[in-house]
Amino acid sequence: MKKRFCLYSLICTLFILLSGCAFKDKITIAAVTPQHAEVLNNLFSKEDDHRVEVLTIFEDINEIGDHWNDLDEFLAKKLESNKEIDVIFGFPPEYLRGLVENGSVMDLSKDLNSNSIAPAILGPIREAGSGSLYAITPTFNNYVLAYNKKIFTELNIDAPKDSMTWEEVYDLTQSVQEKSNYKGISLGLPSSDEEFYYLFQILNRPVYTLENTKGKVKLDKAMMDDYWPLFSKLYKNNDKADQELFMQGKVAMAILPVGNLLDQNFYKDYQTTEDDLKIGLKQMPIFKENEGGLAYSDSLFSVSKYSDSAKDSIKLLKYIQSEKFANQILNSSLLPSYWDKEMKEKLYKKYNHDFTAVYTQPGELLEKPTVPADKYLEIEAMGASYFANYLKEPNSIEKIYSEYQNEIDSEYNSK
Repeated sequence: MKKRFCLYSLICTLFILLSGCAFKDKITIAAVTPQHAEVLNNLFSKEDDHRVEVLTIFEDINEIGDHWNDLDEFLAKKLESNKEIDVIFGFPPEYLRGLVENGSVMDLSKDLNSNSIAPAILGPIREAGSGSLYAITPTFNNYVLAYNKKIFTELNIDAPKDSMTWEEVYDLTQSVQEKSNYKGISLGLPSSDEEFYYLFQILNRPVYTLENTKGKVKLDKAMMDDYWPLFSKLYKNNDKADQELFMQGKVAMAILPVGNLLDQNFYKDYQTTEDDLKIGLKQMPIFKENEGGLAYSDSLFSVSKYSDSAKDSIKLLKYIQSEKFANQILNSSLLPSYWDKEMKEKLYKKYNHDFTAVYTQPGELLEKPTVPADKYLEIEAMGASYFANYLKEPNSIEKIYSEYQNEIDSEYNSK
């Protein structure tokens, strides 16, 4: 529901601002999801002068799952066979690379100024374009390492640093617990060990644990050996502390979605105030295999190479990436991708937090999924069950790995 609200907020902002952006030629925007297309159609139909036509890529949102591991190829073919499309909207960076390699979208490097785009999301976009800019996004999501300033001052322990390794975070949690009755870290609000596994999968998203080799799904045993023990220690050794305990001032650190900090009722929901709980923000912990954070957007805009209205399409994207548009986004509950000194000050004035860590941590391009969505979700559900068993028998990882892989082989690789 919150994601749907954010989508409506973004589209409404887009509509308001486009009232001052006249186009010479008609622009056809292809929205990936029917939800995007529905809202765009409703809005743009009210302003005929905009000369914007909206198409939809998928008639049914469930079709997207059918193309989870080949969405870039599907979109490339769609653009080639529908040359009336000028702009494509509503996809994440991991599919941009395929569109670039296929030559389906335009290089915008000479037309758009990327200096004001948050490094956190600019990094993945540039990496997808081999250093060039083939897409922009007006908003992005991220996670942050939040910490209780009072606890670290009280215990005379150095506060967390940007981009610590998860091993360093674990050591810091140990230092906190050795000196006090505080817990070291919370990693969300899991209601069960299985739910914690799903949270863990979000946090280690840059390090995929499934590989598709010649049509066979294989677990990455090295990743399991490294990160199942580490995250189980972070979870169990902190008595499975959750976000609620952090907000009550009983936990030193927490991994928070930045969206929580944009929620005006965030502190009220936990019956505390910003005066009672002084929170500092640092960049997300990183993995040795992947030093980027978790910045992400599924709202990319790109211009089709087949566009007959490229000039006006680029004008539209310039407007979407402008400071004026960013200020409107700031009035909603979204995080603008526009970043400069003035935006930093505006964010601080509105939310009373320094968001530098959120914006400046180098982003990392995720790998395109290699396993179809339905299969991935089923295998992930298996993993949640096996991880819960591992928490009860921490010395059994070899046995659990073997059983987990055998079930995958039996259910998927033998067919």
